[in-house]
Amino acid sequence: MKILVLGKSSIFKRRILFAIRKIDAITKIEIASISQKADWGNYAQALEKSQADIVYISLINSLHYKWAKKALDAGMHVIVDKPATSNLKQARQLLSLAKRKKLLLAEATVYAYHPQIKFLKNLGNPNKININFSFPKFENNNYRYSKKAGGGAIEDLGPYAMSVGRLFFASQPKKVLLEVTDNKNGVPVAFSFFASYPKNKIVIGNCGFNSGYINNAIFIAEDKIVSVDRVFTTPADLENKILVNNKIKKIKASDSFEVFLKVATDSIAKRNWSAFYKDFINDAMALEMLRKAV
Repeated sequence: MKILVLGKSSIFKRRILFAIRKIDAITKIEIASISQKADWGNYAQALEKSQADIVYISLINSLHYKWAKKALDAGMHVIVDKPATSNLKQARQLLSLAKRKKLLLAEATVYAYHPQIKFLKNLGNPNKININFSFPKFENNNYRYSKKAGGGAIEDLGPYAMSVGRLFFASQPKKVLLEVTDNKNGVPVAFSFFASYPKNKIVIGNCGFNSGYINNAIFIAEDKIVSVDRVFTTPADLENKILVNNKIKKIKASDSFEVFLKVATDSIAKRNWSAFYKDFINDAMALEMLRKAV
């Protein structure tokens, strides 16, 4: 398979490119960028002339829907950075198009594919989950501070907050409450949230980019307390440690981007991507509830 990447984002340079290179099924990588040296200097031209099977969209948030739609229209499978779209209507339109075209459509919520998530799920069902994902502020010109660019902590970190319930409760939230705790240029840069799920399940947490670095989750069950750091952005070379009732369990190092891409390319080879469709729309619906809770 051949892959075309739209955009040379920071996460592309740090993680995505290295993961793509480790996927045996991907035999050629092309990159399109309008601001940096690349194989293509124009996205539309790249989609028209590239022979790629897959398009990976790693652009600013507000451009995800536009170029995902164009790639699907061009007959290419699509993987898009989170948030895949700016609203639920866009998500439904992309999913409908992907189904008509019989193409993969996947949102790159890659932390869910790390082996530690499977380990955590096998420990049993928690009743409450507390997450914290926050880090220092960016430079003032960063797109995350621009409403027009689709910035803000709800868009950037909301996909993490709202996918946890899907992973561990296998359900949609019944109710979501949110408090914006900081903003810049009219864009939320930090928030706290509460999400309730069926059977008295709860996810609460704090997210933003206005603090010291924190990236953890605590799972509370009747018989155990489980804590894990670096749960959302686990380095590929990190043998992570999970505390289960204060006893350390080690998880073998793994590149979540590589695992995600391997599953995605396998689904294309088998022409079976229904699981990606399901996760795509469920996460879009949950994120829409968070947006509307502002």
